[in-house]
Amino acid sequence: MILGGGPAGLAAAFALAGRGISVVLFERSGYRDFRVGEHLPPGGIPLLGKSGLSGLADGKVHKKCTGVDAWWGGEVANHMDYLFHPIGFGLNLSRPRFDASLARACTSAGVQLLTNARLRTATRSGASWMARVESRESVAEYRADVIVDATGRSAAFARSQGSSIRAADCQVALIALRSSEEQLDERSGRVLIESIEHGWWYFAPLCGRRCVGMFMTDGDLLKRTAGNAYAAWGQGLQCTRYARERIAQYPRLAHFAVRGARSQRLSRFCGDGWIATGDAALSFDPLSSQGIAKGLEEGGQAAHAVGAYLGGDGSALEKLAGRFATSFADYEQTRLGYYALERRWPNAPFWRRRQSAAPLIA
Repeated sequence: MILGGGPAGLAAAFALAGRGISVVLFERSGYRDFRVGEHLPPGGIPLLGKSGLSGLADGKVHKKCTGVDAWWGGEVANHMDYLFHPIGFGLNLSRPRFDASLARACTSAGVQLLTNARLRTATRSGASWMARVESRESVAEYRADVIVDATGRSAAFARSQGSSIRAADCQVALIALRSSEEQLDERSGRVLIESIEHGWWYFAPLCGRRCVGMFMTDGDLLKRTAGNAYAAWGQGLQCTRYARERIAQYPRLAHFAVRGARSQRLSRFCGDGWIATGDAALSFDPLSSQGIAKGLEEGGQAAHAVGAYLGGDGSALEKLAGRFATSFADYEQTRLGYYALERRWPNAPFWRRRQSAAPLIA
C-alpha cells in the first residue's frame, strides 16, 4: 500500500508492479490541484525511462531547458549550460500534468490507484496492516503487508507511527504562476536564480506561455513584511534586478500559493512494516533542484527495499533508512557550501542563519 501519488509514490508503485507485486495507491487529489516543483535537471531524464515516461522528454508538454543562470554571491552571473551534459537538456515540467501522466502509466502497469482518497486508520495486525480508507464518500478496508509513506513534507503516516520531523530552518516559498497573452521567445527555457537581502528568487518558463516565479524567505521574516503574502512577493520582486525583468513578461496572475520549503528529515524513516520515501522521508532546499529527480529515485529505492523485505530480507527497510540518513548528512554539507558563497549581506538574518551548521530542531 502506498500513501501519496506524487513522483515518489508513483515511481514506487510503478517499480513494485513491475516486480509482479500487487499495489494499491491512495492519492488525496484528483491531479487537478496546484503542485509545486517543476525543474528536472538532465541527470533526472533517465529516471523517466525507468518510470515508463521517456516520451515526456519530447518537449511538447514540458518545456526543454538549456541551463541555469544564477546571480548568487556577486553581480556577475554563473551560467550552468546543459549542453555539456550527456543528455543535453533538462525539463521544466507542467505540473500536475506530469504526475497525472505517471499515474496513468502506473494504472496501465496494474496498480490500483484511488484518487480523492485519504487514510482514516491503519492498525498493525500480526504481519500485516488493516487500513480504512475514505474515497468518494465511502469507506473501505484494505489489507497490506507494507505501507509506504509518500505523503510529502507532511509525512502524515510516519508521524502517526511515532516519528517526528526535524527541520534545519523555517524557509517558505511564495509561489506565483503567471501567464502572458503574447508569444514569448522562451525557446531556451532557462531557469533563473537571484539572491537578495532577505532570501532568493527562482524563475522558470513553462509551456503554454506561463512561468513560475518563487520568492524563498524565512517564515518569521515574512511576518514582518507589511501586507499579505502576495504583497510581500511583490515587494521582494522589486528588490531584484534580473528576476523582475523576466517575470514582467508574464503580467497575468493565474495562481498564488505559500508552501513550506525548509530542509527537513524524519527522526525515524521506517518501522514495523512501513517506510517513508521522497519528501516524506527527507526534504531538500529547492536550491538543490532535486525535488522531482529525488522523488523518482527514492521511490524506486523504496520499491527495491519493499520487494526485498517481502522476499524475506527483514533488514531491507532499515538498510534503506540508513542510506537516507547518509544522504541527508551529505546534503547538509553541500547546502552549507552553497549558502556560504553569498556574503553580500552578512548581517541579514536569512543569510546569517545559513552560513553556519546548526542542529536540527523538532
